[in-house]
This record gives sequence, structure tokens and C-alpha cells, in this order.
Amino acid sequence: HPTFVMELLIENSNLLSNFEVYQVLKEIKEIKGKSKPTGKSQNLSTITYEVLKYLEKTPCAQQSPEIVTDFVTAMNQFELTKAEKLQMLNCRPVQPVEVHLLVEECEERLSDEKIDELITLVEAKLPAPAGLERTISEAPPPPIPAVPEPEPEPEAEPEVEPEPEVDAMEDDGPAEHDDTAFAAPADEELVAGSGDDDDYDDGGDDD
Repeated sequence: HPTFVMELLIENSNLLSNFEVYQVLKEIKEIKGKSKPTGKSQNLSTITYEVLKYLEKTPCAQQSPEIVTDFVTAMNQFELTKAEKLQMLNCRPVQPVEVHLLVEECEERLSDEKIDELITLVEAKLPAPAGLERTISEAPPPPIPAVPEPEPEPEAEPEVEPEPEVDAMEDDGPAEHDDTAFAAPADEELVAGSGDDDDYDDGGDDD
């Protein structure tokens, strides 16, 4: 059997889109599928299968040569490099943040209005991947999580004012009258109005 050797003549002569790679791998799979893979060809078949399985979930699986040509022509109105246009074709950005990731210095080169126009063109020219019925921009926003209601604060108990302290004398009731407080001392004799009978002179004459 003749041996074919691939030689790289010109390095980086052109850039390939995912669609072009996808088409080449499909052709390789059809050719290799007719014969049983052995040795190195078995490794190639495994790589081909894994790459095709990945690309089938990307936008390129829904593209065609006419779609690619029409899209690239429409993108000429934007000041983008060839590599950036290729990234638009491969990734199909539908959100401004995605455009910023694909375009270098996007905030200086594209205004917000231009970014919106670019996204509108992408959605109109490039079909969405299989299984994605609506684009991200058309999808409804995620539901806002419910905020739990704050628990009611317990009612503060009314402050009870402390009762004023009562004097000990008032608690015992009115003090009883102490007669001894005004009594004369026991050893003190009242002098006023008293006299000695022997010394009393009635004014009579002695017989």
C-alpha cells in the first residue's frame, strides 16, 4: 500500500472555522468507517469521534457554506480583525459580556449601540445550536429568589417603676406617746407650794 506523508508547506497560511473543521472530520469519519481501524488509524478514529461529539453541540453543527459566507459579508460593517470575525462565527455571542471577551479593547473600539447591533446580526444570521430553542437574550430572566420576611420583634415588656423606699419609722406606724419623756426625775422633789409645819407662824402670841 502506498504511504502518504503530509508536509506543512506554509505555516499559519489561513485560519479555519469550526464549521470547516467539522466538515473535514465528517468526511474522514465516512472514509475510515468503511474499513476496520488498526494501529495509528485507530487513534485517529478515536480523536475524530471525540472532536465530532464536541462540535455537534456547538453552533457550527447548524451552519452551512451559504450561512458562513453571508455572515462574514455582513460582519464587514464592523471594524474587526479576521480572527475576531472567526470567533464571532464559532462562538455566536448573544450577550455583551461575550462580545467583550472576543474583541480586544472592545470598550474603546465598539460603543454600546454597536455591540447591540452586532448581537442582533449574530442572532439573525447564525442559527442557534441544536436543543437550544431560544437564544440567551430571548430566554426569560431567572426567578428572583424570595426574600424571607423578617421575624417580628418581641414586644418589649413595660418598665415597672420601683416603689419608693418607705422610712422605717413610717412602716412601724405612729410612735406611741412616751410619758416618761416629760416626767420629773424620781429623786427630785417639788418645792413649790410645800412647807414645814414647825416653821409655820400663824401670828399668835405665845402663852
